[in-house]
Amino acid sequence: MRILGIDQIGSTVYGVEIESSFGRFEIKNTIEATSYADCLKQTGRPPQKIVMAPPSEMTTFRNLNFSSRSKKTISQAIEFELEDELPFDIETIQSSWVIIPDKTAKSAVVHTSVVSKEPFSLWLSGIQSEGIDPDVITTHAFGVRSLFSRLPELSAQSPLLMCVHETKSEFLFFHQGTPIIIKEIPIGYQDLRSAVAQTLNSTLEESQRILSDIGFTAVDERAARVVADCFEPWILELKQVELAARASTKQAPGKIWVTGSAALIPGFFPYLSQSLGTDVEFFKPLQLLSKNGTSYSDLSEIFFERPLALAMAIVPADKCSVLNLRSGSFSKGGQSDSTSVIEQRLQESTPLFFLALFIFLGVNWVEKSVYEKKVEMLEDKLKSATRGYFRGVGEGTIKSLMNNPEKLRRTVKDDLQKERDLVRLMAPNPNSPPKILKSISQKLTRDLVLELEEFDTKNIGTSGYVAGEPQEIKLKVNVDNPQILARVTEVLTQNFSLQAGKSTEILKNKRPSYQIIYTGTLKSPGGSKL
Repeated sequence: MRILGIDQIGSTVYGVEIESSFGRFEIKNTIEATSYADCLKQTGRPPQKIVMAPPSEMTTFRNLNFSSRSKKTISQAIEFELEDELPFDIETIQSSWVIIPDKTAKSAVVHTSVVSKEPFSLWLSGIQSEGIDPDVITTHAFGVRSLFSRLPELSAQSPLLMCVHETKSEFLFFHQGTPIIIKEIPIGYQDLRSAVAQTLNSTLEESQRILSDIGFTAVDERAARVVADCFEPWILELKQVELAARASTKQAPGKIWVTGSAALIPGFFPYLSQSLGTDVEFFKPLQLLSKNGTSYSDLSEIFFERPLALAMAIVPADKCSVLNLRSGSFSKGGQSDSTSVIEQRLQESTPLFFLALFIFLGVNWVEKSVYEKKVEMLEDKLKSATRGYFRGVGEGTIKSLMNNPEKLRRTVKDDLQKERDLVRLMAPNPNSPPKILKSISQKLTRDLVLELEEFDTKNIGTSGYVAGEPQEIKLKVNVDNPQILARVTEVLTQNFSLQAGKSTEILKNKRPSYQIIYTGTLKSPGGSKL
């Protein structure tokens, strides 16, 4: 199968044609043309599959986790998951999803790409008017993911790909074969050229010469310092992407791969590596994937990276299906793969179709009858339960409550609340002062003789039979000797979490005695509030 990946940069159309058979592939041709029609003309024979991608700013993505790996289960639940994830109406989007292959995982990571239907339709109509009708519309990120799957030594490094084009820059971070971060900023190589010209008060031609001949090298320290200062926005973006990668995966990018015009600036890779503390390398996918030892220029590696990635979206190394936004209402007419064999046979076999329709309607009628009987039985049970709960209520009131479930629920709730309030009012209070003193006395042994001089309580529960607040108490006691004082303190602090104050020696009946105050929140020995 001959596959053609196409992308347009400025006014130039670039294409990469590959031949794929039984999971293998070979790069056959690279094409540079002035239009889409000219690109197709240079292929000789029309390709069997044409792959393109909408502009990155038109797309967004989500990585969704599902406990099941069943495609049927995921397809039924994907729209509900997207409704919670996306900030716009699900009816206005076109989406496509793939399950990221992972033999060791029981759950599934589903990579989903989304575009808004209206701008996507306008873009598709525009390229169709220029004489091209793609079979597969995917994303650059998914294409790069498929490309990395052919290079496992790169994919295992959690790579970060930075693409610096003329008018924009793109950052793609991958982890365990999944696109994690896809970010595009509206500044590119021409903005760097303009910033250098403005800083040095020179022409654009002179700034281009500085970038091409000097760049970040020490040939001219002043010019190199200006170039480095002008490149600072990209450094800040790279650091933000690195922080986002750490937050998402607990792992920083293993290596940064660079493509685009910035990759040709002298001294760029050592400068970037020193600024970020990460290995940086020129991304040369044509050379990495070439099977016959063909060498390509650096310019070819830059301009043909994107169409090569799009072509590779159809032939990943793993068993990942193709992410294709051209589905549903955007399917390719006539020659689309979306016309299934089942639909064709139904069109050819009208009698079988009507027989199947008759059986389907009959089964649904039986299911409807069974369902209505179950609903009737449940209504009778509810009516009987309502009549038993509201004894003495007339039939009209019961019917009114049955017809208004919300009113029935509110009436039962109010009735139960009245019962609870009545119990709180009439039930004995377990937190009364005598019961608190009884609880304390049960923990003091007979040999611990003390004199209770003062007992004070606060916030004693009076609103219910279960205390809702801690019980603050104050005990002032007198004991005859320090040994008894120590044992009493031990009992009260360990069993009731009371705090002992400072003991004072006083004269009681002309005999020395020790007075101490205990305060705190009283709890039972088991830990529950009294």
